[in-house]
Amino acid sequence: MHRLLSEVLHAEGRVCVYGWPDHEENSLFAAALLSRVPGLRVTLLAARPDAARGYLDLIGSNEAGLEVVAKNSLAGLLRASAAEVLLFTHGLYGSPDLTERKLVINLWHGYGPKANDNATFSARIPFSVLTCNTPVWGAAAARWLGARRARLRRCGNPRQVAFSLPAQPSALSRLGLEGERFVLWMPTYRSANGASGPVWRDSADLSTRVEAAGRDPVSEVAALAEAAGVRVLVKPHPLDSARYDRAGLRVITTEEILQSGMTLYQFIASSAGMISDYSSVWVEYLDLDRPLVLYCPDLSDYSAGRGFSEPPMVELAAGLIVQSSQALRPFLAALANGRDWGRKHRRQAGENLGTQPGMVRGEAFTGAVLEEIERHRSLRTRAAGALTPPRFRI
Repeated sequence: MHRLLSEVLHAEGRVCVYGWPDHEENSLFAAALLSRVPGLRVTLLAARPDAARGYLDLIGSNEAGLEVVAKNSLAGLLRASAAEVLLFTHGLYGSPDLTERKLVINLWHGYGPKANDNATFSARIPFSVLTCNTPVWGAAAARWLGARRARLRRCGNPRQVAFSLPAQPSALSRLGLEGERFVLWMPTYRSANGASGPVWRDSADLSTRVEAAGRDPVSEVAALAEAAGVRVLVKPHPLDSARYDRAGLRVITTEEILQSGMTLYQFIASSAGMISDYSSVWVEYLDLDRPLVLYCPDLSDYSAGRGFSEPPMVELAAGLIVQSSQALRPFLAALANGRDWGRKHRRQAGENLGTQPGMVRGEAFTGAVLEEIERHRSLRTRAAGALTPPRFRI
């Protein structure tokens, strides 16, 4: 139905944005930024419009001209089918190929080191343009999604704009963190918990893995952090089945963060440093230029299981990777004493990935989309002209 309606409906200047879930900040910021552009009429589709409006309030961008409509409604279907521009993170209405008629932009949900291929999914989402922060791993995602010819726009992920919108002290206070200096541990999930439906396993959970010392990596990190006097908070992926609280570490959920009055990326920007691994979040964290370490005790197992995008992270970010908990000591000691750690390696990783720290303030994303709109209109005008029957003089 979406494909058929798109053949007959067309409203120039109409933009439709959809992200999953409703609090996905790439879609929230994309809709908010584009709604400020004169001449564009922007609709944000959401499973729960009231909740989406609340999330827009958190980023201070509930624009009067930004319409929020239920995705599973006739109005939502008509808005998307008539739109000149579609932007989404995981596809929309079955993702028919509309690239000849519309400008279809994939915002995706992050570009990290792990292989995009997953036997549980066989995603093929037609799109014309892919916005990204790293063209290296962005290109890998485009290939996996079956859009090898898509144009890559290195304008950052829209949600990185949140890094320049610090969380209010009151929001941190609700989490008991006002004035607290903390390190945020954001590991990728090795085994899915089934919250989104499918269940799969890329490698053993960190909470059940046993290191040489006889303890699991989570317990090791908790012990080292306590010894160093550094507060480590864990923000697991919503699909993660691992248990981080058993070691005494505090676990912060997405729901807690939103209820406190800030978004996830505003919370990330409140941290003094980050521990990550195969998650895409650390590529965005490079934009903050703060201490970052990639703790990968299961590097060989993960490589043999899920695997990595090419070029692999061991080549692009070698200086940030540690494979044993004891190798975390210098990182934690530096944070405890207010010193930086790994600046040279961070910047080398950024250069290797083609990121541009500090670039993402909204203008780059908006400018890239407007350029693509003009390009798309020009191509459509030429195509329409080529189909015009020749005129003959009699």
